[in-house]
Amino acid sequence: MTGHGWSDLAFATTLPDCQPLSGETFAIYVDYFARTGYLPKPPH
Repeated sequence: MTGHGWSDLAFATTLPDCQPLSGETFAIYVDYFARTGYLPKPPH
């Protein structure tokens, strides 16, 4: 909590239940961030 008490608790309890991130989805995100320069490109 950030010191706002009940508002933080209310927000935390309304978050959607997300599925675990698959390896394929993770690879898509890492590839995107590498192509856009946010992450360094892996060595070949």
